[in-house]
Amino acid sequence: MKMRWARLLLLKTLAAGVLGCGCQPTSPPPAPALPPGASLIEARNGKIPPLTLEFQQEDPDQPRLKLLREREGLDQVVAGAKDELEVFTRLCDWTNAQWQNSTPNPYPPWDALFILDWIRAGKTGGFCAQYAVVLVQAGLSLGYSARYLAVAPEKGEDSGHLTVEVWSNQYDKWVVIDPFFNARYEREGLPLSGLEVHQALVQGKAKQVRVIRGQGGNGEKNSKASEQEMIGYYFHLAADLRNNHLSRPLPFWDRRQGYLSWQDSFTQGRPRIFGRFTRDPEAFNFPLNQVEAEFEPAGPARLRVRLRTAMVKFQEFEVQPDPGSARRLRLEDPLIGLDPLQGSVLVYEWPLKPGENTLTVRSRNAKGISGPAAFLRISFQP
Repeated sequence: MKMRWARLLLLKTLAAGVLGCGCQPTSPPPAPALPPGASLIEARNGKIPPLTLEFQQEDPDQPRLKLLREREGLDQVVAGAKDELEVFTRLCDWTNAQWQNSTPNPYPPWDALFILDWIRAGKTGGFCAQYAVVLVQAGLSLGYSARYLAVAPEKGEDSGHLTVEVWSNQYDKWVVIDPFFNARYEREGLPLSGLEVHQALVQGKAKQVRVIRGQGGNGEKNSKASEQEMIGYYFHLAADLRNNHLSRPLPFWDRRQGYLSWQDSFTQGRPRIFGRFTRDPEAFNFPLNQVEAEFEPAGPARLRVRLRTAMVKFQEFEVQPDPGSARRLRLEDPLIGLDPLQGSVLVYEWPLKPGENTLTVRSRNAKGISGPAAFLRISFQP
């Protein structure tokens, strides 16, 4: 009888009950298929839910992004950063320092180079949306992922704000980085996503959120909003499901289907503006760059591990069976399939030794950016 792939972590599916209404219950994952004598001790596995694949991302090699990176010296901007969060903070500071809040009239294209050129030439101005475009495209040019996040306070939802969430491989989550206010948000020392700021706000815990100001110079000049007013913007949330406005320059305000709005018991979202919504936090904060691993026995002391990722510009898997023995598996290695609807799929044969065995896997893109780690720990007693 042919063995079925054993999923280490249940994937949340976006069935009819998730988008547009409540989440449906899901079945528990099947028990792992292992060789005799092997037992699973720990599994920290990634996942690729449908919205991860639906999120339309710009190719970091898009010519306008390459020119932005080179012309603006973005490698020098982030040189010496101690970690990924500092990279994002430096890009936010750089973006905020480029101009002071002003009216974008005429309204510039959704192109960071046009925005910078027009503002520097005095042809137009820029407010939160222009700051957001420049920061998103600066991050994309270096190989990182980011999305636009529309937020608005409970009262006065039409006076909203456009900010940015970057996908943090370091923290394995979305993190708000606001180039208009030149700020990010923390709670108990950890950077927060927009949804986490919202949850603190509606649960009466806004005072636990710290506003971390940057050094761009224009944050407090751009707005006199207090820190509590800044946090108050996160009552309504809607995430743009694409950032590819250079290669697909369609109208940005495609609010009916282009955005995914958040809804919970505290808010009914913004249904008259946004056509799609979810109550599922895993759907709203769909992950990026993770590795999903499935396995089956491949012999008495071997596992066949099937690795999958949806990382944009994917180049290789960093595979480390036990400490100190890293190996890189690239597309030219034994590749099973490469399907844009399924991600990059590769099979790795993992020999098990008596005792404890560990396997750490990360995806890595062509810009040298590594995703969050998937981790397996198996005991083998033949």
